[in-house]
Amino acid sequence: MIERMPRLLAAVICLAMLTPVGAGTETMLSGEAGAGAPTWSGQPWIDRYGAAQHGANPLSFAVLPTATGEVYVANAEGLLRYYGGRWQLLELGEMDTSRSLALTANGELHVGGYHRFGRVQRDERGQYTLERLDEQFFPDRRGAPLGEIWELHSTPAGVYYGARDELLFLAADGSIDRWKPERPIAKTFRLGEDIWLREEGGRLNQLVDGQLLTRLQDVPRLVSLWRGASGDLRLLTEEGGFASLDNGTLRPLAAAAEAELLAAKPYTSLHTDTGEVLVGCLDGTVYWYDAQLRLRHRWAVSRFPILNMARDHEDGLWIVTEGEILRLDLRPQWRHLGPASGYGGTLNVGLGLPGLTLLGTSVGLYVDQGRSPLQLVALDGEEVRDLLADGADALVAGSAGVHQWREGSLHSIVEDANVLWLLRSRLDTNLIYAVEDAGLIIIERVQDQWRETARVIDPAYRFNSLAEDPRILQLWAGQIDDDPFRISLTEDGRRMLAAERVSAGLERPDGTDSVVVRHQDDILAGTINGLRRWTGERFVPVEVGELGRLLAPHHDELFIQECGPELTMAATSRALLKRDNETWSVLPLPGNRQGRGVVAIKCIADAGALIASWSGLSWYRPAPDSEVAPLQAVALEHVLLQRSGAPTEPLPLRGPPIALPPGANLTLSFAHPALAGGWITQSRLWPVEDNWQSHSSYGERQLTTLSAGHYELQLRARDSSLRVTPTTAFSFSVSPPWHRLWWVQSIALLVLLALTWALARWRLHALEWRNQQLETTVTERTQTLWQRTAELESANQRLAALADQDGLTGVANRRRLDHELQQAFDASLQGDRAFSLLMIDLDNFKQYNDRHGHQNGDERLRSTAQLLQQTLRWPRSLLARYGGEEFVAILPDAPLDDARVVADQLLAATRGTVDPHARQTVSIGLAERRAHAAASPEALLAMADRALYAAKDAGRDRVEIHRTDATPHPPGASS
Repeated sequence: MIERMPRLLAAVICLAMLTPVGAGTETMLSGEAGAGAPTWSGQPWIDRYGAAQHGANPLSFAVLPTATGEVYVANAEGLLRYYGGRWQLLELGEMDTSRSLALTANGELHVGGYHRFGRVQRDERGQYTLERLDEQFFPDRRGAPLGEIWELHSTPAGVYYGARDELLFLAADGSIDRWKPERPIAKTFRLGEDIWLREEGGRLNQLVDGQLLTRLQDVPRLVSLWRGASGDLRLLTEEGGFASLDNGTLRPLAAAAEAELLAAKPYTSLHTDTGEVLVGCLDGTVYWYDAQLRLRHRWAVSRFPILNMARDHEDGLWIVTEGEILRLDLRPQWRHLGPASGYGGTLNVGLGLPGLTLLGTSVGLYVDQGRSPLQLVALDGEEVRDLLADGADALVAGSAGVHQWREGSLHSIVEDANVLWLLRSRLDTNLIYAVEDAGLIIIERVQDQWRETARVIDPAYRFNSLAEDPRILQLWAGQIDDDPFRISLTEDGRRMLAAERVSAGLERPDGTDSVVVRHQDDILAGTINGLRRWTGERFVPVEVGELGRLLAPHHDELFIQECGPELTMAATSRALLKRDNETWSVLPLPGNRQGRGVVAIKCIADAGALIASWSGLSWYRPAPDSEVAPLQAVALEHVLLQRSGAPTEPLPLRGPPIALPPGANLTLSFAHPALAGGWITQSRLWPVEDNWQSHSSYGERQLTTLSAGHYELQLRARDSSLRVTPTTAFSFSVSPPWHRLWWVQSIALLVLLALTWALARWRLHALEWRNQQLETTVTERTQTLWQRTAELESANQRLAALADQDGLTGVANRRRLDHELQQAFDASLQGDRAFSLLMIDLDNFKQYNDRHGHQNGDERLRSTAQLLQQTLRWPRSLLARYGGEEFVAILPDAPLDDARVVADQLLAATRGTVDPHARQTVSIGLAERRAHAAASPEALLAMADRALYAAKDAGRDRVEIHRTDATPHPPGASS
């Protein structure tokens, strides 16, 4: 029995809200769930972080997760830190580029850059600093003899730094050592406590007892070097594939899909304690081999070359590329298949069969046999709404009726029917009930063939769910805008006798739906007012614990799927729930923490369930309790003290309680270190607050105007399963202000009484005289005030216009250009909208100025600017004088093609001047933020400027679009 959510409603919601999320190009994933399990192209859920998320250069070189939940990334602009869902670019002074990372056993972070390396330290106030270590090797700092520090290796004895020409070593006791091979170093490797390096030219060396010993004279370029499960030395080369090194002899090793791996250009690798190896390639693909070099997975995860990989403590794989940072969720519970895998339309349902997976969408039936892109195999243009497993076969229901999928082909069972979903009888497995848009169809199996037995069509039927009574052959149907129907069947279940509306005990407002589901041995009816159980005579309120609370207020969308005694799931369009030991909790989909948009759940025998949602198809397999990660406490990131009239002061994050002066304000930032799961942080100020305030995984509290006393800011985190972490506390006290002291208040009270008596007597006499003066003055000043206000407003308007206007040409000046450019660029970045920029220069203007004089030159500059201003008609555009004879046009929301049309219009306007002596042509350079990956307004302006010079070099009086290989020109140079 499969109970479904309202399909008509779900289809409308999916069409409106489906958002492609996730995995890019997906490739084969198989053999994960045992014999008979489906084969499909799903891969781990991928979180992607580009320049728009972390705010730094897209190019990264290395990644290093820590056991405390921090992730460090060596980036072309410095060192990135990810913690609590937030990216931070650390300010490390001279370390403007990071290339390599290493973490020592005592938690020290070492960073290598260009000719620099050092130790990154975080003080007690949460501030990061860099301790330069390269100066111990090159104290004179002359030139850059180290070049790039591409690899760092941490061992118990110390840290090795792999440079171009030397291998440097800083011991734990502070002593140093260095080795310079005969040729430059191509790559270094760490195997346990041993260091290996390959020289340019092919020599492979091992560092033994302080000496570099040659182990092989001619080794191809190495991707990785590791020890197998049996302790043998293994290599992966760029050209030759896998090999083993035995007594100075290199022997090839057979590996699955090795030719394909080499074609993908392997570049980096990651090894496990069990001898497995993950290989990252320059084509953006990850290959995962087991200890016997059998291919476990092949995932195409990025369109950028993969440069480095690392595993975190929550079973995630971090990948850095030349254009983005990725985290793959490798938890075995989840695999995901997104729209990028090749299916079209809206996903309605997924079904796992032995050796393949079927996907039903709004445009047909797709099959997945383990390799993308998916294939549309049947019902092209027809909507497939439900799939039902029948051994190795399946029943397919949709707008074209009901078909049987058998051995790769479809056979019609029910024709001329618009079927919404299917329900197999538990009491008679040879019966299937098909819900049509206005009725019910009964299908039976006779001698291994399915056929239509009965069809009842009634315009009054608007079923949105169907459930079978667990005791007798009787059906219950939820309705759109109506109460449930009870459907009576004949004794054999092959015919429908009657259908009656049942409303006894229900509280359903007019115009709302009802839904009926089977929950264990009960029939439950759901409306927006809650869930009720059928007693045999009427519906009564039912206690279902957390199920009712977590579903509210969408009880009228509930459907429940039981996949055996160990797995029961429930869902609406807004929540996905799972039952553990009679307790219901939210089950977060990766990348979709609340499980929103679930439209179907299908069980896989002994292998979990396939969950179809707005973001694609997810395969969920319950994890053993032993695999649940231990809870980590919330950590303080920063505590900032703000005193009146003083700069902000960072405070220690740990230590004894801090005493704050009166009137001080505190800002506390905190984060939960979890890298996966639907965690939120919570805080409360004890004893002022009893309830917890909720924040994101990275939270902040501002505490102001606190009265004198002792306080404790308590922090914790809670996930979607309602697990709560241990509480972190930050204690402090606030001193009373001097005026709250008792003796100060007593003296002040006496002085106040005396002054009050004296003031009252003086005030009584003064008020009488002042009232007379005020009545005369008010009338005179009111009229004068209105007149001066009007004059002032007029003057302010004139001044504002003159401040933003170029005095010669009448268009916007440089001041306004800088302001509008920044505003427009930020708006484009926030909404990820198009934004184009035109750099315009008057052709041969200097020659004209020299020949006709500056007065005529100014007139031509003025007339050309006005002509461009009149021709520019793009919405919210701005023409501004950049300097000399150069102008800039801002085109918000203009894609590259539209911007080119606007530029051509400006060219045509200048060419079309009637008087040939007054004709002034222009050259135009064009750049667009998204198309050219401009990271800042200045970068976009420079790109347009280079395109302008390309136009001038090509003969002037033309438009050129920025090219990434264009030779840079100095901005603002003369024409």
